[in-house]
Amino acid sequence: PPTGLASCLLEPVSGRTRLACSPGGTNGEATWRLIATDSGNTPSTLHFSDTIEFLVRVNDQDSAPQRKADLPRVRISEDQTDTAALVFSKYFRDPEGKPLAVKLTDLNGSSTGLFTTLALSQNTDTLHLAGKPSKYGICSLKVEVKDQASATIFDTLVIEVFHVNHAPVAIDYMQIIPEGKPATFIVLRTDSDLDGDALKVRISTPPTKGQAT
Repeated sequence: PPTGLASCLLEPVSGRTRLACSPGGTNGEATWRLIATDSGNTPSTLHFSDTIEFLVRVNDQDSAPQRKADLPRVRISEDQTDTAALVFSKYFRDPEGKPLAVKLTDLNGSSTGLFTTLALSQNTDTLHLAGKPSKYGICSLKVEVKDQASATIFDTLVIEVFHVNHAPVAIDYMQIIPEGKPATFIVLRTDSDLDGDALKVRISTPPTKGQAT
């Protein structure tokens, strides 16, 4: 038979002979010839034999894609637009060499609040990401890898959006006070911080007349 198609072994079972065949790594068909010879009545008696031919066919069995390596964790900063070239062929393979298609599904809905853009380009295996300002955390995506015969394997892709401190937003304004009288007013009333951090203020240029503290 062709190499790798199947192997056959004669096994004595309960006074009978059983033929056991184990498929190899290829598919196809081949013919085996089985010769049965009697033991004869005496040593000088002629031995008679008969030949049986039988066909063994090994059908093609589609195998699911296989994992070659663990997917890396993708890291991106909040409000950053980036691309991640994952190249899924580095992490998955098909035993029959069939092309693979990849689909991403949000496991827990956490990506909804983290990204303005989350899309996968099938042709280039590139993940397009755009984080939302002041939104950070970790989300998990289900990776579905399928071949042309719909054999499927699943994995998980973890995306981490890390926090970035933003500068405060300061807006100039004018305060009118009476001459010769002290006045008190809130300096930070028009200023804000995107991250909600507490703001502090100091005087970098003192006034040319009077005093300010």
